[in-house]
Amino acid sequence: MRCPMKVSLVSPGFPPQLGGVEVVVRHLADELSGYGHRVTVYAQRPRGSSFLAGPDYPVCWFADWSGSRQFRVAPGLLRALWRDRGLFDVIHAHSFHAVPAMMAATVPKVPLVFTPHFLAAGGTRLASAAHIVYDPLATFLFRRADGVTCVSAAEAELVLRRYPFVESRLSVVPLGADIQAVLSAEPLDADRPVILVAGRLEAYKRVEVAIRAFARMRNKDARLVVCGTGSHRPALERLVRELGIAARVSFLGQVSQEELHRWQRTATVTLSLSPVECFGLVLLEATVAGSRVVASDIPVHAELAKRVGRVDGGMALVAPDVAAAAAALDHQVEMGRLATLPDRSFDWSAMARQFEAIYRSVG
Repeated sequence: MRCPMKVSLVSPGFPPQLGGVEVVVRHLADELSGYGHRVTVYAQRPRGSSFLAGPDYPVCWFADWSGSRQFRVAPGLLRALWRDRGLFDVIHAHSFHAVPAMMAATVPKVPLVFTPHFLAAGGTRLASAAHIVYDPLATFLFRRADGVTCVSAAEAELVLRRYPFVESRLSVVPLGADIQAVLSAEPLDADRPVILVAGRLEAYKRVEVAIRAFARMRNKDARLVVCGTGSHRPALERLVRELGIAARVSFLGQVSQEELHRWQRTATVTLSLSPVECFGLVLLEATVAGSRVVASDIPVHAELAKRVGRVDGGMALVAPDVAAAAAALDHQVEMGRLATLPDRSFDWSAMARQFEAIYRSVG
């Protein structure tokens, strides 16, 4: 067995906080710890929240001082990274769209791997404007990183378009899914087709278009289940009432991974009309679970459909148009659920092993 490494994972948050980056960091930490590496997670927590219990490895929480939902800043995280820098063989920082990765980039003499989860622009006008100011700092971050990894070829193309100088240090490491957890989840009782939307309820995710498409379906027996939280939820709930479909729509809020997997094992179709994604983790889990998919026709979704072998209709890619999405939903519901995908090459362990090799190469 090769020598274990001391790895610091730096993240904007950590479960039970909601977010795709948080889920990725949690699974990566779990896998690396399971391989015998000494993992320490440094993560922010919202101002006023309590410290949260961590898993078997240390999770260091640092309180946000800004009170902002978009750009939380926890100065204690920076101080801790500098204080502890002699303890690490490598720092792995996550998210271009949050401050902790920039903090990690200031720490000297420790190899840095950076996974940007890059969306090119912010999800709101304020975030997009802030990124204009942030860009010189981001350039420093990309130059400082000894290795840059993207979760899809589509994301890598976006990164290289803006920061072409990282090409020689960039690699693609696709995300995984918890295959065992997804396949062992017990489907829920459902006497009608279920359409599932799961993720942040923010305007840029186009959940409003998804709801309008559901309302326009010919099939009036289907049920829409929405899992997730966000600032756009009140507006979405009003829309459901205005469309007269409240009796067929359930907003469940933030659910546990276990409950989400049960819904994925139940859903006939999983729906995502987001205009920009780095990967599409929920859609990978849905296909593993046997759910059909209707998704926005963007490069990363086409890449995922090819990866899972569902370019023949299991994943229907559509323009984010109400009529097109409604027609695709009706077709997918008529076709019914698919077989599950127990392919271990989609597991989180495959991702973790690739990162393990990258850590050794920059160390």
